Amino acid sequence: MRNRAAVAALCLAASACHTFAFHVSDAPSNPVPVVDRKTYWLFGTFPEQDIDAGAICPEGVSKIAEETLFTDVLLTAVTLEIYAPRTSTYYCRLPTSPVTTTTP
Repeated sequence: MRNRAAVAALCLAASACHTFAFHVSDAPSNPVPVVDRKTYWLFGTFPEQDIDAGAICPEGVSKIAEETLFTDVLLTAVTLEIYAPRTSTYYCRLPTSPVTTTTP
């Protein structure tokens, strides 16, 4: 019985977290990302959420990473996938400095 529980715990821990990222631009990004936690219900299928990246990053987005953290997996497992949180990280572009031209 102990071996089965250990194997089950190991399988759960090994498959727990994932990350995927969208590299949108090569423009320099702010080193301090904007972290957003979203809540999903019923196996993560409800509600569908539209994200306005322009509201989060007015200068534009350089990279977006979607993660399932250990705490997200733990909360999902404890609630039998009724509650499924996700963590998104937005790396915003740095503001562009205005180009100044001097005329002789």
